[in-house]
Amino acid sequence: MNNLKDIKWYATVKVKMISLLIFTMSAVTIVVGILSYNYIKDIETNKLTQFANLTADRVSKSLETPMWNIDREQVNDLLITELGLSTIVGIVVNDQADQGVMAAKSRDQTNQIIDYSGSFDPLNIQITRNIVREGTIIGSLAIYVTRDELNNALSQFAIGIIALIIILAIAIFIIMNILLSSIVIKPLIKLAATADAISLGKLDQSFQVNSKDEIGFLADSFKKMQVSLRIAMKRISKNSEPAKAHPAQKSTFNQELIASFVQQIKNEGKLPSLKSIFKVASKANTIPDDLVAAAWEEWNKQGR
Repeated sequence: MNNLKDIKWYATVKVKMISLLIFTMSAVTIVVGILSYNYIKDIETNKLTQFANLTADRVSKSLETPMWNIDREQVNDLLITELGLSTIVGIVVNDQADQGVMAAKSRDQTNQIIDYSGSFDPLNIQITRNIVREGTIIGSLAIYVTRDELNNALSQFAIGIIALIIILAIAIFIIMNILLSSIVIKPLIKLAATADAISLGKLDQSFQVNSKDEIGFLADSFKKMQVSLRIAMKRISKNSEPAKAHPAQKSTFNQELIASFVQQIKNEGKLPSLKSIFKVASKANTIPDDLVAAAWEEWNKQGR
């Protein structure tokens, strides 16, 4: 990779950071949404069940007299009145004496109250009560409460969570794209361009980053490296001046240093480290391969 343009768009730091942030925020939102969904569902189901219980208690009390008098018309009128509440989808009254259904009301698809003889949706909340008169059970009551309104509310809540995740993702992408470009990406591109120029020998380049964060710290490190390179280049240039001024003496100077290097091997009886090889190379103005070759030659002569 020789240029920043060679980096694929999906492999850039900006895309990685934005993707990670979107994923994290989405995951948190989903978890919170699921917990909230279940919490609301439990709360509203309890409220619906409590409503059904209170309704069953009230209706069972109201049915005591008409049931005792076997007044079917009054029983039906009472059931029709209770079905005026949209959450109640059906009421069934059983006569204890006849062991059968005394009255049953429900709604059809047009929301009209009708006599009902079928079975109700098992997903409905069902509450039963005995109808008691003077300590004697004279009948029973079953009230069916629909969950449709609750389910519709929960569906709307889930849609809201999904919409929130989408909005958050778009907002995070736009905001982070602007912030990362100005705070991180542009300074890094400047540092990379300056470092490339220095690597080509342009040691007069300057790092135009003045931030006090990690990017600024990185720029300071590059500046220190630049100063060190300048000093090193001056030292190399200074050490090589005698050899450049007197070409005839260059070979003799290098041979003397290499001979001294070989003598060191004889005295110490071991191969030198890379550090010592490059140290002598900087003085001798020769490449390390020459020194390595000389070291191996002497080493082999000693039968190592």
